[in-house]
Amino acid sequence: MFAEAPIGLCCFDTNLRFVFINNFLAELNGISVEEHLGRSIREVIPDVAAGVEGQLRHVIETGEPIVGGEVDAETRAHPARIRSFQHHYYAIKSEAGTVLRVACVVEEVTERKRGEVALIKARDELELRVEERTRELSRVNRELEREIAERRRSQDLYKTLLLAAPDPIVTVDRDGRIVVVNRQVERVFGYGSEELIGQSVEILLPEHLRGRHVRHRNDYSGNPQVRSMGVGLELVARCKDGGELPVEISLSPVQTTEGAFVTTVIRDISERKKIELALRHHEERLQLLLEKTNAIPWETDAKTWKFTYVGPQAVELLGYPRERWLEKDFWVDHMHLEDRAWAMDYCLNSSNQYENYEFEYRMIAADGRSVWLQDIVNVVRQDGAPVALRGFMIDITERKQAEESLRGLSARLITAQEEERSRIARELHDDFNQRLALLAVDLERLHDGSVDSQECLADGLEPLLRRTKELSSDIHRLSHQLHPSVLQHLGLVPATRSFCKELSGQNGIHIELVHHGVPRLLPGGVALCLYRIVQEALRNVIKHSGAESARVELGGSPDELILQILDDGTGFDLESARTRGGLGLLSMRERLRLVSGTISFERVEPNGTRIEVRVPIPASDQQ
Repeated sequence: MFAEAPIGLCCFDTNLRFVFINNFLAELNGISVEEHLGRSIREVIPDVAAGVEGQLRHVIETGEPIVGGEVDAETRAHPARIRSFQHHYYAIKSEAGTVLRVACVVEEVTERKRGEVALIKARDELELRVEERTRELSRVNRELEREIAERRRSQDLYKTLLLAAPDPIVTVDRDGRIVVVNRQVERVFGYGSEELIGQSVEILLPEHLRGRHVRHRNDYSGNPQVRSMGVGLELVARCKDGGELPVEISLSPVQTTEGAFVTTVIRDISERKKIELALRHHEERLQLLLEKTNAIPWETDAKTWKFTYVGPQAVELLGYPRERWLEKDFWVDHMHLEDRAWAMDYCLNSSNQYENYEFEYRMIAADGRSVWLQDIVNVVRQDGAPVALRGFMIDITERKQAEESLRGLSARLITAQEEERSRIARELHDDFNQRLALLAVDLERLHDGSVDSQECLADGLEPLLRRTKELSSDIHRLSHQLHPSVLQHLGLVPATRSFCKELSGQNGIHIELVHHGVPRLLPGGVALCLYRIVQEALRNVIKHSGAESARVELGGSPDELILQILDDGTGFDLESARTRGGLGLLSMRERLRLVSGTISFERVEPNGTRIEVRVPIPASDQQ
């Protein structure tokens, strides 16, 4: 049993010479057992010696075992092929504790447990040798005695190595009764060896599988073959406490003088299953993420630009089914004509130079729309050359439209600023400057003494004083238009009242102001915003609606301010106001955006318009 074990077993003396090696390991090394005996490991397998000599000397010097050492090497049995082996080294000591030999267990983890075919041959050779040497009875007796002693030593060594193997090992007889177990069986299954020896091997299976396993075992006994680890179905084993665990097994039939046996190595794959399950969940989450994100994941051939994968979001983006995306030249054919040439050149050059890049271009949707895309690209290379491109397409059409609107708004604001500057300049030059010049002429005339009496002087100064006061009022009005100082000093309600009174007097329209609950102190941005909206709205009422009266209502609550402006004019068409391209509505909305406010417009029957503005009051300002 030791010589034909399904794992590699050997023994070295303290000079690292083979004193025993089993057939499994000898065949693995590619030479016979006899060629090993008496020779050092460096003489027999020099490629492996470099990796294991140090470990063997360590065991000899310290007496401590080495479990789980690994070596990658070629063997003569399989030249030009690197195979992986797991080595376990154990010291065999004298009664005094001196290391006499080192036992080695070699487990080939590349291909598990080839069948033991040499046992029958060894038995036949033994029988032939006995027949040939029947006339030499005395020598045969001595050989038998030596062989019995060697077998006993081998059995003891095999048992030691078996108990120290890293996986549970169970050996059963032809009837399926357990005859040998190692320590790992107790660790994994919770049974002691005395509880298992003599029991049916089905004790290690769940009850609902035992009947079926008996049939499989009987079939296997009729045609026993070596089965490597991982070949066949994954199985379920049962522990003493009733718990179940997934396992893989290898089977090695062994024929001995005591009968046929099968050695089973059992590997607990619970941790591997957990990892596989976690990996599967991770892949499912990743796939879900790819399908749910607003960006379109894609992959294409780097040379032909033919898509090999696009996410389901592509259908919604451009309106083409996914099958169309996978057609040859789809990307190029559906790119905007103005972007096609430069985008193709940019993609080609960037793929050759960079690992990652991004660019923006337009594609034509199925309904004829131009869709702006931001393409974020990762280059997959092989031998330095791009072989595949992967990335995400992001719809940036709204952003592009917003940028275009912003550019238009900036131009219109600049134009409005210049027009306002021109208006102020004209008013200063054509009105104030001329009036000041006339005042200067009249004052100079009085200074030169061209009046006859004190009474005439008083009569001349009176119109000058009146004109000076009018000029002062007009300058104050112009300053008030540019920035109302009353708003800063007295607050929103007084400033609004002053503006309504001034506008009403200038244009002959009745404007009523109602207010309640408006704090005197407001954040400067909020007060100015509402004041400018009142200005813009009332000027629009006078300019466009033909109203005879208007009402301004300011209301406050702990959380927000509400402004309502109501007129009895012809009504307000929001769409026509937008198409005219004026800045009034746009400036209102932009001011409100800065203070997180909202504005709404409503026609009032039978005539008129209601504008409602809501502005939240920040918590710090409430305090």
